[in-house]
Amino acid sequence: MVLIPTPVPIPTPAPDGSVGSDVGYAIPVSNLALLSTDTKSTLLAVSNLGSSITSRINSTLDLILALGDFEAYVVDASSLDGLSDGSLSSALSVSNVGTSSAVRIVVILGEITPGVTPTVWITDMTTTYEVSIPTTTSEKRVEFDNIPSSFVSSFYVQNNTGTTLASWGNSIVVVGL
Repeated sequence: MVLIPTPVPIPTPAPDGSVGSDVGYAIPVSNLALLSTDTKSTLLAVSNLGSSITSRINSTLDLILALGDFEAYVVDASSLDGLSDGSLSSALSVSNVGTSSAVRIVVILGEITPGVTPTVWITDMTTTYEVSIPTTTSEKRVEFDNIPSSFVSSFYVQNNTGTTLASWGNSIVVVGL
């Protein structure tokens, strides 16, 4: 038989700051379910994430939920690391996008400070698509929507941001639509 000692109540207010209270998580349970146990525990243990960080976490997890039904292909993003202005990445390829006739190509760029009229291009050397990006110092998300699926069999990303891309934090994802 195991004997459990009688608990000693902590006085209110507790001299050591101990407290029990109701809490509403800043990250919804549906989003928390996407995270590993360690990550979830770490996020819930931090009491001062701040609204902008919480918003970014929730936006990212909402996107993951929204894209959950799509088949996504992560392409080698290291070809963008340190890519100088005006340069092409190495050749990128996604060989199978299933039955999709169109894809979304998402290019995530690590934090940069672009020059005047910055753009990012994707090209298969026959057709080129261009998207303008903001000139603020931050990470960038560049989406190319409804690109023919045949385009991703061999394509390149061209940096026309007016600056060298970050040395890390870049990625390329192709999602069949």
